[in-house]
Amino acid sequence: MRTSILIALSLMLSAISAAATENFSCPLFTLASGKQIKAQTISVFDGPPAEMAELVQDNADTNAKDAYYWIFSGQEKAVWVVCHYRGSKQTQQFALPKAFRKCQVVGRINAGNSLSCE
Repeated sequence: MRTSILIALSLMLSAISAAATENFSCPLFTLASGKQIKAQTISVFDGPPAEMAELVQDNADTNAKDAYYWIFSGQEKAVWVVCHYRGSKQTQQFALPKAFRKCQVVGRINAGNSLSCE
């Protein structure tokens, strides 16, 4: 089932035009108990997460109250997003289409379960 969700997300995101802004919310994750939980945070990687090349937010070293954002330029590999779930070690991950050049967290400054990408 997880593979089906990831394939559907990848196909949906692949259809987005480069000029459009697209919002992505991590899907709810269903625990064995049947309880659904929201993603607590999002990580962004240069290439597959297994390569452990997590990207630092471009405004992480500022005291700005703006949402964290990443600007993608010159990435040879696909940019990957990982959704981390509250109270669980479960994650869901997917590759962004190369058309996206910037994504920012929607919601709380350094934690959220949504991205706005353009």
